[in-house]
Amino acid sequence: MKSVLTLLFSVTPLLVQSGQLQVPGNFSSIQAAISAAKAGDTVLVAPGIYYENIRFTGKKITVASRFILTGDFGDINSTVINGSNPAHADTGSCVLFIDHETRESVLAGFTLTGGTGTRWTDEHGAGVYREGGGILSAFASPTICFNRITGNTAHWTSGLSSSGGGGIRAGDGSPLIRNNVIDGNSGMYGGGIVLNYCSGAIVSNNILVGNRVFQASPGIPAYGGGGIWVNNVLPGNNLANQIRQNTIISNRAEAVTGSNPGAGGGLLLYPGSKVELVANIFRNNHQVTGTEIQDGGNTLVRAEYNSTETVLTGTGNSTLEPRFGPTGLVLKESSPLVDQGDPSVQDPADPSFPEKAKIPARGGQLSDPGAYGGPWSSPLPVPDRFTPELPVLLNLGNGLPGKESKIRLSFANGGTFTTVLTSIQIPDAFKGELVALTGFPAETFPAEHTELEFSWTPLSEKEAADSLNLVFVNQPVKLRVTGNSVPTPVITLQTALLNLGDVDLKTARLDTAVWVINTGTGPDSVSVTLDPKTLPPAACEIVPFRFSVGPADSVRVGISFFPQKITKAGVVSALFSFQPDKPGSPRLDKRIRIRFTGTPVGVEDPQAEEFSLISVYPNPFNPETTIRFNLKHAGQVSFQLYSTEGKLVLEKKTGFLPAGGQAFRVGAAGMSSGIYFFRLVAGNSSATGKLVVLK
Repeated sequence: MKSVLTLLFSVTPLLVQSGQLQVPGNFSSIQAAISAAKAGDTVLVAPGIYYENIRFTGKKITVASRFILTGDFGDINSTVINGSNPAHADTGSCVLFIDHETRESVLAGFTLTGGTGTRWTDEHGAGVYREGGGILSAFASPTICFNRITGNTAHWTSGLSSSGGGGIRAGDGSPLIRNNVIDGNSGMYGGGIVLNYCSGAIVSNNILVGNRVFQASPGIPAYGGGGIWVNNVLPGNNLANQIRQNTIISNRAEAVTGSNPGAGGGLLLYPGSKVELVANIFRNNHQVTGTEIQDGGNTLVRAEYNSTETVLTGTGNSTLEPRFGPTGLVLKESSPLVDQGDPSVQDPADPSFPEKAKIPARGGQLSDPGAYGGPWSSPLPVPDRFTPELPVLLNLGNGLPGKESKIRLSFANGGTFTTVLTSIQIPDAFKGELVALTGFPAETFPAEHTELEFSWTPLSEKEAADSLNLVFVNQPVKLRVTGNSVPTPVITLQTALLNLGDVDLKTARLDTAVWVINTGTGPDSVSVTLDPKTLPPAACEIVPFRFSVGPADSVRVGISFFPQKITKAGVVSALFSFQPDKPGSPRLDKRIRIRFTGTPVGVEDPQAEEFSLISVYPNPFNPETTIRFNLKHAGQVSFQLYSTEGKLVLEKKTGFLPAGGQAFRVGAAGMSSGIYFFRLVAGNSSATGKLVVLK
């Protein structure tokens, strides 16, 4: 206890106060005691749940639980300010620092929960927001230490621009935020902490876990920064904000609108910010775009001795795994991060073994990164959070009866203690077919991943779906599992876009190709057509335009362009549609972009070489149908008919035809019921279509 008090006093000397106001001994509420307090007083709050939304009213006082006397972290958990029942709906923050408080205004030793934020007009004209679910600080620089800030929200309500700072929103000040556990808060930016136009702020030795930014209100701007969101500095004050010795894990940025939406699962920095990022641990943070630390540009004036998942430029930064122990997010003694923090500071010494660090720090007195390293190291009471991060669906894929497939499933431990998977219960739909190959029990430490392996050997042709049970020591977790053992094609294209660059209109011919790939287990047939709105049909040839592709096979489709059939220079984005026949198979589109340059060659009429299909009627047909087409120039027309397997069934020539509208009759004699594809060719022009015979 003495060491805890010494640490508190060394940083916040006004914890040694001239007067003490007891709640509920002398006052029925915390706010009543604050109203009566004088500078230097302590409002000492006994364990209990206080449904209040307190305001410091600018006083240089300490509001604290008995933790500051006992050093017992249990007093933090048992002394709760619950902000869920505000006197005014627009003032739902648990605690307000909005009256120019300084660091001599101290909040220590509470659990803050249930806060919903306060309606607040941005100090820099950006609009009206709802901010600070747990704590709202504006034009203030308070000390916020040894609190658990959990389960607070800053979500948009009607008439506002957005909402953020689920745990803490600090603006236009230099707050000291240290030795707090900030977990399970949410907003539309800054799920854990927001620093807006702050300079000289210190965010140190905090644990941020499980905070979230998401699209709480559709269509309203939401941003990023699942753990921490930083924007700009105080006007006229270029003192960098310090973010050091924090453990920032398993936070999420999932927004989809606004600027930098869904960026920076751990930390999002906007242009104009100034930050020293030193000796932090970032792990298992999730974002829609970018990386876990999203730098808006030239904001990190110092980035050193951090442990991150992606490479961060700077002295001493690494991607080494933290290797947390089984509980509390404390590093294992064998962790590669032990003694790898900022060498300019030390961990507290163990009184019995001065050459060693005092637990929860590890190793010698060289500092460790993360919340438990450095001079402010303290054994924070991290709550047990059981959060296995699993995909929504385990898709076994497309198998074949009797053929074994190996499937892997990766999941992460987004909680704060080791999860132990004891067994996997196979559902009835996959009994005798699906086997878990992973050995049990399977341990996964906090912020780490485990890969499970399954063997699937379907017994018959079927499509099946059921729920798999992953049985953890704490509780079972259901996971949807699907599998398809009916031979099924899966058609894909090599790429979605092909850019051929600059081509002179005098070029006679330009060839390229697209590969059609079947990654499924059944065959399919594919037809290819050109969208005439994107390129004149006469300027392109597709070979083959109709073909079959077997499982685990591919077909090369050659596409030839004839630039001399193009009437003007410019960019063309020709759209080709690949249509598989198998029911349920999606149409796949391929764009080929070309920039034609130079002058057209002898083309006077833009439609001079156009050969167009007018109609096919009747269709379906029996015994005969008529194909009508428009021929721009006199000549011979070739007719080709293909089966769905790509086999040539019939080929005829019309003989010499004059220009203009023409008709070609096709009889069903000798043809079985089914789908057929035809191609009409006149010179360098062609047209394709589908015929259906019904008998």
